[in-house]
Amino acid sequence: MKNPMKTLPVWILVLIAPLAMAAAPLPSNSAKAPDLKGYKVIGYVPSWRGDLKSIQYDKLTHINYAFLEVGADASLNPLDLAQLRSVVDQAHAHGVKVLISVGGGSNSAVLGPVIVNATTRKTLIGNLEAFVAANQLDGADIDWEYPQKASDSQPYTELMTTLAKDLHAKGKLLTTATVGAAWAGDAISAEVLQALDFMNIMAYDVPGEQHSSYATAVTQLNYWLGRGLPKAKAVLGVPFYGYPTKGGRDTSASYRELVAANPAAAQSDRSDYQGGVSYNGIPTMRQKTQLAMQSGAGLMIWELTFDAPSSASLLSAIHETLTEPAQKPAPGHPQN
Repeated sequence: MKNPMKTLPVWILVLIAPLAMAAAPLPSNSAKAPDLKGYKVIGYVPSWRGDLKSIQYDKLTHINYAFLEVGADASLNPLDLAQLRSVVDQAHAHGVKVLISVGGGSNSAVLGPVIVNATTRKTLIGNLEAFVAANQLDGADIDWEYPQKASDSQPYTELMTTLAKDLHAKGKLLTTATVGAAWAGDAISAEVLQALDFMNIMAYDVPGEQHSSYATAVTQLNYWLGRGLPKAKAVLGVPFYGYPTKGGRDTSASYRELVAANPAAAQSDRSDYQGGVSYNGIPTMRQKTQLAMQSGAGLMIWELTFDAPSSASLLSAIHETLTEPAQKPAPGHPQN
């Protein structure tokens, strides 16, 4: 995913943000957060979609606004600050925190070298902290896809531990997005796991006919739990989109598209849409939610504008599963 806007120096961004927000009162995050029994529900919101009116803020705990891309000199690409401010205002009115997600798949080829270089890494840290403060955000989510080489590990550790120390001192959060597999995870140190508030585990986009099976979710959660990530920091990522069943990745279909083409698709993990698409329907999303309740701290969603409306909504299915009363034992069945 690409942000087509050109890079501006961070000092311009920091000056523009307060001016753009001067006409409105500062957002307040004093509203009561949705009661989700302590679990996190984190939805990514893409800056380039435009229409964000359908966001169900009352079913979320966090929003990751994506993406703040970086230039080779650690400058920050511009975002539509009015749109960002609108999301922040509405989220805070519902008690939902908003983090800025940094990098992303298309920007990682630039972000990685910026992090590895000591000079640009220091500049990036300062720029990100200034952006979070200027835009009344609740923290930052670092999405470098992926630190893999041994030489990536220490620079990434220095970035994350420094950001964590500085952001935590201001009451802000630091998270990251990665996958639960050795090829991407082994370069992430124990120090990073300790510094993070939580990790968004992208248990999707794997090769094969079904890119995000229940078995994949179990495997990726278990990788990080086995690495020592506390259960309270392990957030299971789920997709609101599908890929062709033949395994191609050049095209994708949103869950919204699939349900619009055939309402019955909401209850399945496979659709005949455009020759066949695999995805997660409501039954699998409920099953993954139960897994996240048992083995993790909640769920992360890529991404909210892909959801279907009304009774077909995957976010609603997640919410219902998280908040439904505990099942009472059958008559005569002993309680554990």
